[in-house]
Order: sequence, then structure tokens, then C-alpha cells
Amino acid sequence: MNICRFFWKGDKPSYFNKEHLKIPSKHGGKIMTGFASRKTDGTTQPTVKNRINDMKCRGTIWNYLMAGDKNPIKRKHPAHFPDKIPLDFIPTFCPEGSIVLDPFVGSGTTAFTAKKLKRCFIGFDISVEYCEIALERLATLEPELF
Repeated sequence: MNICRFFWKGDKPSYFNKEHLKIPSKHGGKIMTGFASRKTDGTTQPTVKNRINDMKCRGTIWNYLMAGDKNPIKRKHPAHFPDKIPLDFIPTFCPEGSIVLDPFVGSGTTAFTAKKLKRCFIGFDISVEYCEIALERLATLEPELF
């Protein structure tokens, strides 16, 4: 199981784009009647009709499949994770041309995805072997991306 937690203190992030994360809403396009709120004096407010958005955010728990990744370079690392994770998170918090920091570069999944998404990256690891795996993987990118 992969868990990604985001914490920030103070103001909201300076960049947050969730448009690419939206999925079709089950009741999208329907007109729904909302329940009326009860006031403190016992009376109720009139009901409200709202159109449900066609698209909605996926929610707070995202599931990723671990199977199916056959990249032999990436598999040299014992704890690789799906490319879909940084593919979702990088465009959400990092605008094009910005820098992605990966202090545990491992097999280079985040760095590889950052370059594909036209972001710069800084990646390092305590293991020289893992850095070499990441560099080998990055070398497979098209020259104009690297």
C-alpha cells in the first residue's frame, strides 16, 4: 500500500490544480432538490434545487494497481511504485517549469515522470546503487526531455 500525505502550515499551497484528477459524477447533470435546514426557531428554510456537476473530485483515497509494470530497469529496485502516483501528484502541486524534489529517488519514478511532464527535478538517495538505477532509467527518455 502506498500512502502519500501532504501537510502544510499556514496559507494554502501557492499552486493547486485538480482538474486532471476529476472523474464523471454518478448523478452529473441531474437537478436535485436539497433538504431544507431547520432554523433555531423551529421553522424550516425553503428547499433548494441544484444542478449536479458533470465531473467531481476523486475523493481523499486513491487506489493504485501495483501489477503490470514490466520495466526491467525500474524492477532492479526492491520497492518501486506505480508511475501513476507522481503522474497524479506532480501536475497537482507543481506548475510546468517548476522543480520537483525527491529526497529518496530510488528507481527514479518521480524524476522520470517530472521530466515527461516538463518539470525540473532534484533527486538524491543514500544508496549509490539506487542513484545509478535512476540515471539508467532517465537515460531512456527522449533527448529533448533530458
